[in-house]
Amino acid sequence: MIQCIIFTIVAGFLSISLVQAEIKKPDIRWSTETKLGLFQPDLPDWSEYYGSQYSVMGSQVIAYKVFPFLEIGIDGSYIYSKGQGDLPLNNTRGGEVTLEYFPLSANLTLRGRVFKHQWLVPYFGMSIGQLIYLQEITGQASVQGYVNQNYVRIGLQFLLNHFDRKATRNLYDGFGVQNTFFTAEYMLMAATEPGSNTDLSGQALLFGISLEY
Repeated sequence: MIQCIIFTIVAGFLSISLVQAEIKKPDIRWSTETKLGLFQPDLPDWSEYYGSQYSVMGSQVIAYKVFPFLEIGIDGSYIYSKGQGDLPLNNTRGGEVTLEYFPLSANLTLRGRVFKHQWLVPYFGMSIGQLIYLQEITGQASVQGYVNQNYVRIGLQFLLNHFDRKATRNLYDGFGVQNTFFTAEYMLMAATEPGSNTDLSGQALLFGISLEY
């Protein structure tokens, strides 16, 4: 009888250990962010040239976690404007004009993470890189070039795992995604060309989804 009880207890502990081993997840090493929002150029008369004070902006980031609170990564963005009238990049009068920005950066991000499953995670980031621009004008030659650019960003991540645990399990089983966040971010970008009047700086408000693997 005693042997039977001991065997049952040992078997129970072994089964619990096996289950824990199966559900234990590896350390998170990678993260991706996909964001969309509005970019506001610093030029005060921007709306006169392009019909709106704001431009559509999208951003994609991939980063490696050196520590749970520190990431290094690369960032690619796209900013689009369309309008008609005077052209701020070359000071001429034209017809329909489109302007596209392609900022490319290496970045460093610090996250205020204390707990593994923290609901709210504030963060601060900075980058250095270049911004490629392309301006196409109806009936005229296009204007293109690049300037040095850098940005600082502050944001807040809100953990979504707790709202749908089944979907969270499916994301992990299918794609290795451990955490899903809703992200809100403010970005301040500096992009100027020394020795000229080219100023492509501005600020942006972005919202998106962040995934951790």
